[in-house]
Parts: sequence; structure tokens; C-alpha cells
Amino acid sequence: MRKLLLYICLFIGLTASAQENDLLQRIREANLKNTLRADFTQVRHTQLLAEDLISTGFVALQAPDKVHWEVQKPVSRVTVFNGDIPQNNRRFRLPSEKDFTVTSLEGEELSVILKPRRRDLAQLFSQIVLKVDPKTLSVHSVLLSGLDGDWTQITFTKVQADVDLPQSLFEL
Repeated sequence: MRKLLLYICLFIGLTASAQENDLLQRIREANLKNTLRADFTQVRHTQLLAEDLISTGFVALQAPDKVHWEVQKPVSRVTVFNGDIPQNNRRFRLPSEKDFTVTSLEGEELSVILKPRRRDLAQLFSQIVLKVDPKTLSVHSVLLSGLDGDWTQITFTKVQADVDLPQSLFEL
């Protein structure tokens, strides 16, 4: 569950470092919208299985903290974060620039490589790679590399920003 929220947070809010602040600030601005809806394909590779696990669905986001993540195939599953403070009074903290070292590689495709500094994140990922459209600066793919060689890649398609979303999407 925590990894899922991290994927979503990285999709809508990128981090920045002093040396690459200008580029990442522009990417952040291109991806932070009042609302956003996108289809996704998630490929999960684990060395424990002979074949990759593939799931598809859609994500809907409403600023500042509402998320609807719906897996439609192979098994239907919906996860909703509606901005309420959980009973344990702890909220997930959006990672910031101090939580990662940031490197960007420009070419035909722009890649932003995030390496965790924060201990709890470093126990989850060896690195996170964001693939960004160099023209629009929209994030279209997130690759999370695990410490054990496992990885998860989420590719976003049909991204629509500032669209009307029914509030029922964010109801638990």
C-alpha cells in the first residue's frame, strides 16, 4: 500500500535538487494539476515467478491529496485516499528533494533518476527512474527498482489534466 502511494506521489509531484532545480521545477509544474486522470499498465517483475505480473487500470487525482487507484485487470481492486487523516494520526509524507539524490539524462527521452537517501525509502528501492516527455515534460513512466533485482514499471497513457472528476471516486 505504501509503495502504491509513493508511485502516485511521484507521478504528480516530483522532487528537486539544487543542481537540477530548474529542469525539475519545470517538470513539477507540468505535472501538478488540479485534477488528473490517466490509464496505466503496471508490470511487476520478480525473480520468484517465471512470468511478469501485468495489471491495467486507471488513476484519478485531485489536488491536494485525493487519489483513486483502480486496477481493472487481471483482478479488480480499488484503493482510495481521500485526504482524511488515518486513525493512527500519521499521514504519508510526500518525499522531498532531501530524500533523494537526483540525476537527469537528456536525449530523445528525458530520464530523471532518484536514488533514496532516506533510510525507509532505501529499504524499498535502489532507485526510481521517471521517464518524461521532453516536449511537454509530462511523466509517462515510473520504474521502481528493488534491492533484490525485482522491479515495477508503471506506464501512463491517455493522461488528461484539469478534467471534471466525480467526487464518488474519492469516497471510501
